[in-house]
Amino acid sequence: MSFELSSADFESIVRSLRSDKQAGRSSDKRKTPRVGLSGRVTVIPCSHHVDRSAVTAMVRDLSTTGIGLAHSNPVRAGEQIIVRFAATHNEPAKAILCLVTHSITVGERLFTTGAKFLKDIEVAPQASQPSGKPGKSK
Repeated sequence: MSFELSSADFESIVRSLRSDKQAGRSSDKRKTPRVGLSGRVTVIPCSHHVDRSAVTAMVRDLSTTGIGLAHSNPVRAGEQIIVRFAATHNEPAKAILCLVTHSITVGERLFTTGAKFLKDIEVAPQASQPSGKPGKSK
């Protein structure tokens, strides 16, 4: 099962990240073109056997079907992660469930990971506390 971003969602995510300006990587074997980007996302592991704490990861590249990340926490191919993109002034935050396709150790506590988009996850808006007492309604 795979999930492909709509063009509007893809554009929204790309706007929330800064373009990398590196182009023309000749070893690209992906079915969909990727865009080199740099920006931060939040990654939440979904596996029951690892720490599920949210971590910050750097985006390396993005396509309509997946994402490349650099981060400090190991994940394994086949595991699921949630990638959360920050809200922009025009767009709300976006979260996508992903399947890790590969993860490579590139240094001490530094990993590069590729993940395939599986499905969009609805992000609950941040609740604002009412000024009255909590739990009481008329």
